[in-house]
Amino acid sequence: MSTWILTPNTPNQLTGIASSVLGWQLTLATALDALTGCNLVYSIGWVPKLSILTNSAPNAPIWQLVFTNGVPPNVVQIVVNDTDWFVTDGLNLWKIPQATVTANYVVTQKV
Repeated sequence: MSTWILTPNTPNQLTGIASSVLGWQLTLATALDALTGCNLVYSIGWVPKLSILTNSAPNAPIWQLVFTNGVPPNVVQIVVNDTDWFVTDGLNLWKIPQATVTANYVVTQKV
């Protein structure tokens, strides 16, 4: 199981800092990695729910991971679709599409 470090190619325009974040990609091939990420994200208050989209073909399921935080009426959801990344800085959670990761981040395995 792997956790990944995503480092931006360019620094933040406001802070001038290129801060790394921890990340996991949601794919069938990296399902154990994603579950490792879910454990960490759960510890900072986000509840994960993994499911298959109902409009998926039976022989090619499309996975979706929904993280929920808060209590009604103040609930926040982050929807991570197949091949997206979900990342955290230890406090916050967000998703990044695969194309954005490829274009804007250096991805290295956390040892």
